[in-house]
Amino acid sequence: MRLYLICVIFLAACASPDNYYLLSAKKAPPTVQSAAPQVSIGVGPVLIPDYIDCPEMVFQSGPNKFEIPGSERWAGSLKSAMTKVIATNLSRGLSTSEVRTYPWEPGAKLRYSVAIDVTQFHAQTGGDAVLDATWRIYDEETNRITIQRHSVLTRPLDTDGYEAVVEAESLLLMDLSDAIARAL
Repeated sequence: MRLYLICVIFLAACASPDNYYLLSAKKAPPTVQSAAPQVSIGVGPVLIPDYIDCPEMVFQSGPNKFEIPGSERWAGSLKSAMTKVIATNLSRGLSTSEVRTYPWEPGAKLRYSVAIDVTQFHAQTGGDAVLDATWRIYDEETNRITIQRHSVLTRPLDTDGYEAVVEAESLLLMDLSDAIARAL
């Protein structure tokens, strides 16, 4: 029994530790020079496909093949992180602090809301990071869609490694946020 415990402890010590990553908002100059500071915007819901809605990072290694390295994980919910990063980017890009994330509090008085359906968000082995999303801006006063767009964005991976992937994916969210801000 003692030998068994020593082996288990030794194997646990040899196992590679999990690495955790978090998307980050990027500091960008305001997209709109004179954005009204009181305009309120809601971000969400942000929908992501099942293949990336997991704790681990996902990579495309072939035309129809994906890999999930077990020790490379998101530090929390990917969907929640994406929503928060887009909201922060919009707040900075529009120079407003009136940006809420879905689900917003009951009675929130929003002027616009942005719903985003992501169909791809991953890195390609030996290639780029990709973000493919359809987004809609709703006018909350008229209850109508005012703008609907489809964005396919890519960013090269500057270096090898998971940190480069997270950086490229964070920049993709900045690019998407910038397109939304310009449309608002």
